[in-house]
Amino acid sequence: MRKFKRKVVFLSILAVFFVSIGFYTCYKLFNKPADKVEQWVSPDSTENTKFISQESIIDKIHETQKLISLEADLKERILLNDSWGEWEVFKKVKGITFYGKGSYSLDFSNIDKGNIKIDKSQNSISITLPKPIVEDVTIYEEKTVYETTTNGLLRFGDIKLSPEQTISISKEVKKLMKDKMVEDELYSSAETNAKSSIEKLLRPLFPNESTIIDIYFV
Repeated sequence: MRKFKRKVVFLSILAVFFVSIGFYTCYKLFNKPADKVEQWVSPDSTENTKFISQESIIDKIHETQKLISLEADLKERILLNDSWGEWEVFKKVKGITFYGKGSYSLDFSNIDKGNIKIDKSQNSISITLPKPIVEDVTIYEEKTVYETTTNGLLRFGDIKLSPEQTISISKEVKKLMKDKMVEDELYSSAETNAKSSIEKLLRPLFPNESTIIDIYFV
Protein backbone atom coordinates (compact mmCIF):
# COMPACT_ATOMS: atom_id res chain seq x y z
CA MET A 1 0.00 0.00 0.00
CA ARG A 2 2.86 2.35 0.94
CA LYS A 3 4.61 1.58 -2.31
CA PHE A 4 1.46 2.43 -4.20
CA LYS A 5 1.14 5.79 -2.40
CA ARG A 6 4.79 6.61 -3.05
CA LYS A 7 4.31 5.77 -6.69
CA VAL A 8 1.25 8.03 -6.89
CA VAL A 9 3.12 10.90 -5.21
CA PHE A 10 6.10 10.43 -7.51
CA LEU A 11 3.89 10.42 -10.59
CA SER A 12 2.08 13.53 -9.33
CA ILE A 13 5.35 15.37 -8.79
CA LEU A 14 6.54 14.26 -12.21
CA ALA A 15 3.30 15.45 -13.79
CA VAL A 16 3.57 18.84 -12.07
CA PHE A 17 7.18 19.12 -13.26
CA PHE A 18 6.31 18.44 -16.90
CA VAL A 19 3.27 20.73 -16.74
CA SER A 20 5.49 23.48 -15.33
CA ILE A 21 8.02 22.90 -18.10
CA GLY A 22 5.18 23.11 -20.63
CA PHE A 23 3.86 26.37 -19.23
CA TYR A 24 7.36 27.88 -19.15
CA THR A 25 7.99 26.86 -22.76
CA CYS A 26 4.66 28.33 -23.88
CA TYR A 27 5.40 31.51 -21.99
CA LYS A 28 8.73 31.89 -23.73
CA LEU A 29 7.21 31.19 -27.13
CA PHE A 30 4.30 33.58 -26.86
CA ASN A 31 6.09 36.30 -24.93
CA LYS A 32 9.24 36.45 -27.03
CA PRO A 33 10.87 39.85 -26.53
CA ALA A 34 10.45 42.13 -29.49
CA ASP A 35 13.54 42.56 -31.59
CA LYS A 36 15.53 45.59 -30.65
CA VAL A 37 14.41 48.48 -32.81
CA GLU A 38 17.29 49.99 -34.73
CA GLN A 39 17.24 53.75 -34.33
CA TRP A 40 17.61 55.17 -37.87
CA VAL A 41 18.81 58.66 -38.30
CA SER A 42 17.91 60.06 -41.67
CA PRO A 43 20.78 61.20 -43.83
CA ASP A 44 21.70 64.81 -43.65
CA SER A 45 18.52 66.45 -44.82
CA THR A 46 19.90 69.90 -44.78
CA GLU A 47 18.93 72.16 -47.61
CA ASN A 48 22.19 71.29 -49.37
CA THR A 49 20.87 67.88 -50.33
CA LYS A 50 17.41 68.89 -51.47
CA PHE A 51 17.55 68.68 -55.23
CA ILE A 52 14.69 68.57 -57.64
CA SER A 53 14.52 66.58 -60.83
CA GLN A 54 15.48 67.68 -64.32
CA GLU A 55 11.82 67.39 -65.28
CA SER A 56 10.81 69.94 -62.64
CA ILE A 57 13.40 72.40 -63.90
CA ILE A 58 12.34 71.88 -67.52
CA ASP A 59 8.65 72.29 -66.64
CA LYS A 60 9.42 75.57 -64.91
CA ILE A 61 11.42 76.84 -67.89
CA HIS A 62 8.67 75.79 -70.30
CA GLU A 63 6.19 77.94 -68.40
CA THR A 64 7.96 80.79 -70.20
CA GLN A 65 8.07 79.78 -73.86
CA LYS A 66 9.93 82.91 -74.87
CA LEU A 67 11.91 85.27 -72.68
CA ILE A 68 12.51 88.90 -73.63
CA SER A 69 15.85 89.53 -71.96
CA LEU A 70 16.36 93.15 -72.96
CA GLU A 71 14.62 95.98 -74.79
CA ALA A 72 17.02 98.59 -76.12
CA ASP A 73 16.26 102.13 -77.23
CA LEU A 74 17.98 102.79 -80.52
CA LYS A 75 18.97 105.88 -82.47
CA GLU A 76 20.37 106.13 -85.97
CA ARG A 77 21.25 109.20 -88.01
CA ILE A 78 21.67 109.05 -91.76
CA LEU A 79 22.74 111.72 -94.20
CA LEU A 80 21.05 112.15 -97.58
CA ASN A 81 23.51 113.54 -100.08
CA ASP A 82 22.33 115.11 -103.32
CA SER A 83 25.48 117.17 -103.90
CA TRP A 84 27.01 117.70 -107.32
CA GLY A 85 30.57 116.60 -107.06
CA GLU A 86 32.90 117.72 -104.29
CA TRP A 87 32.56 121.44 -104.72
CA GLU A 88 31.09 123.20 -101.70
CA VAL A 89 28.95 125.52 -103.83
CA PHE A 90 27.11 122.49 -105.23
CA LYS A 91 26.57 120.85 -101.84
CA LYS A 92 23.09 119.63 -100.92
CA VAL A 93 22.63 117.36 -97.86
CA LYS A 94 19.92 116.55 -95.36
CA GLY A 95 20.19 114.64 -92.07
CA ILE A 96 17.45 112.38 -90.73
CA THR A 97 17.49 110.90 -87.20
CA PHE A 98 15.46 107.76 -86.56
CA TYR A 99 14.41 106.40 -83.17
CA GLY A 100 13.35 102.87 -82.49
CA LYS A 101 13.36 99.95 -80.11
CA GLY A 102 14.85 96.50 -80.46
CA SER A 103 14.50 93.46 -78.23
CA TYR A 104 16.41 90.26 -77.56
CA SER A 105 14.59 86.99 -76.97
CA LEU A 106 15.34 83.41 -75.94
CA ASP A 107 13.25 80.50 -77.18
CA PHE A 108 12.77 77.81 -74.50
CA SER A 109 10.46 75.50 -76.46
CA ASN A 110 13.20 72.98 -77.32
CA ILE A 111 14.83 72.75 -73.89
CA ASP A 112 15.08 69.14 -72.65
CA LYS A 113 17.06 66.97 -70.20
CA GLY A 114 20.19 67.33 -72.29
CA ASN A 115 20.29 71.01 -71.33
CA ILE A 116 20.22 70.34 -67.57
CA LYS A 117 23.10 68.93 -65.51
CA ILE A 118 22.72 68.41 -61.75
CA ASP A 119 25.82 68.03 -59.56
CA LYS A 120 24.73 67.22 -55.99
CA SER A 121 28.30 66.96 -54.73
CA GLN A 122 28.96 70.56 -55.77
CA ASN A 123 25.44 71.76 -54.93
CA SER A 124 25.14 73.17 -58.44
CA ILE A 125 22.92 73.16 -61.51
CA SER A 126 24.30 73.77 -65.02
CA ILE A 127 21.93 74.88 -67.76
CA THR A 128 22.81 75.37 -71.42
CA LEU A 129 20.51 77.59 -73.45
CA PRO A 130 20.40 79.04 -76.96
CA LYS A 131 21.90 82.50 -77.26
CA PRO A 132 19.61 85.53 -77.24
CA ILE A 133 18.51 86.53 -80.71
CA VAL A 134 17.60 89.97 -82.01
CA GLU A 135 13.89 90.43 -82.54
CA ASP A 136 12.57 92.67 -85.29
CA VAL A 137 13.35 96.34 -84.70
CA THR A 138 10.47 98.81 -84.48
CA ILE A 139 11.02 102.33 -85.80
CA TYR A 140 8.96 105.10 -84.22
CA GLU A 141 8.01 107.04 -87.32
CA GLU A 142 6.41 109.83 -85.28
CA LYS A 143 9.75 110.51 -83.57
CA THR A 144 11.75 110.77 -86.76
CA VAL A 145 13.56 114.10 -87.00
CA TYR A 146 14.09 115.61 -90.48
CA GLU A 147 16.78 118.24 -90.47
CA THR A 148 16.74 121.29 -92.69
CA THR A 149 18.46 120.74 -96.00
CA THR A 150 21.91 122.31 -96.18
CA ASN A 151 22.53 123.89 -99.61
CA GLY A 152 25.66 125.21 -101.21
CA LEU A 153 25.71 128.66 -102.79
CA LEU A 154 24.43 127.36 -106.12
CA ARG A 155 21.92 124.82 -104.79
CA PHE A 156 18.36 125.49 -103.72
CA GLY A 157 15.29 123.73 -102.35
CA ASP A 158 14.68 120.74 -100.09
CA ILE A 159 15.55 117.08 -100.53
CA LYS A 160 12.27 115.24 -100.75
CA LEU A 161 11.79 111.48 -100.66
CA SER A 162 9.32 109.42 -102.64
CA PRO A 163 7.29 106.72 -100.79
CA GLU A 164 9.54 104.07 -102.33
CA GLN A 165 12.68 105.88 -101.14
CA THR A 166 11.21 106.24 -97.64
CA ILE A 167 10.53 102.48 -97.44
CA SER A 168 14.01 101.68 -98.71
CA ILE A 169 15.65 104.01 -96.20
CA SER A 170 13.58 102.55 -93.33
CA LYS A 171 14.79 99.05 -94.25
CA GLU A 172 18.38 100.23 -94.28
CA VAL A 173 17.95 101.97 -90.92
CA LYS A 174 16.49 98.78 -89.39
CA LYS A 175 19.50 96.85 -90.64
CA LEU A 176 21.87 99.40 -89.12
CA MET A 177 20.03 99.19 -85.80
CA LYS A 178 20.16 95.39 -85.83
CA ASP A 179 23.89 95.51 -86.55
CA LYS A 180 24.30 97.80 -83.55
CA MET A 181 22.39 95.32 -81.36
CA VAL A 182 24.89 92.52 -81.99
CA GLU A 183 27.82 94.67 -80.95
CA ASP A 184 29.53 93.58 -77.75
CA GLU A 185 28.19 96.21 -75.36
CA LEU A 186 24.49 95.75 -76.05
CA TYR A 187 24.69 92.00 -76.62
CA SER A 188 26.58 91.44 -73.36
CA SER A 189 23.81 93.31 -71.54
CA ALA A 190 21.23 91.05 -73.19
CA GLU A 191 23.09 87.92 -72.01
CA THR A 192 23.55 89.29 -68.49
CA ASN A 193 19.87 90.17 -68.20
CA ALA A 194 18.89 86.76 -69.57
CA LYS A 195 20.98 84.95 -66.94
CA SER A 196 19.51 87.09 -64.19
CA SER A 197 15.93 86.51 -65.40
CA ILE A 198 16.40 82.74 -65.67
CA GLU A 199 17.94 82.52 -62.21
CA LYS A 200 15.01 84.49 -60.75
CA LEU A 201 12.65 82.13 -62.56
CA LEU A 202 14.30 78.99 -61.14
CA ARG A 203 15.49 80.17 -57.72
CA PRO A 204 12.14 79.47 -55.94
CA LEU A 205 12.57 75.77 -56.81
CA PHE A 206 15.64 75.55 -54.59
CA PRO A 207 15.14 76.05 -50.83
CA ASN A 208 18.86 76.59 -50.34
CA GLU A 209 20.01 79.97 -51.56
CA SER A 210 23.59 78.71 -51.78
CA THR A 211 22.66 76.38 -54.66
CA ILE A 212 24.74 77.49 -57.63
CA ILE A 213 22.89 78.00 -60.91
CA ASP A 214 25.32 78.21 -63.82
CA ILE A 215 23.87 79.30 -67.16
CA TYR A 216 25.73 78.91 -70.43
CA PHE A 217 24.75 80.07 -73.91
CA VAL A 218 25.55 77.93 -76.93
